[in-house]
Amino acid sequence: MRQFTNHQQISRFTHEAADNRQALDQIQGELQALIADSKELVWQRDLYKLNCARLEEDDMGAKQRLLGVQETVRALTDENERLWRLVLDATDSLEQFREAIRTPSPDDDLPSPPPSFKASPQSRNTSLERR
Repeated sequence: MRQFTNHQQISRFTHEAADNRQALDQIQGELQALIADSKELVWQRDLYKLNCARLEEDDMGAKQRLLGVQETVRALTDENERLWRLVLDATDSLEQFREAIRTPSPDDDLPSPPPSFKASPQSRNTSLERR
């Protein structure tokens, strides 16, 4: 009977070992899946970091371009203001010139030509040609 008991124990241990082996295989499979998932997550994290670095570079480049555009806008605004001042000054000067033409000054009293003075047709042509 002792052999029977030993045989039962051996059989029971063999089944337990098989069950343990099956459990170990399942655990190893799950572990390999976790390792694969972990590698995927690490790869995604590295890709995310790389994309973040690229975005930061793009952001810095965009900021630099924006600063350049702002400087250009400021320069163009300053130039526009300068040109408007020139236009206003020119307009004022033109108005002063027009006003000066409309109202003769007392210093402009030039003697008028004598009534008998008539320019010959030749002298008129010559003066027009000079112009």
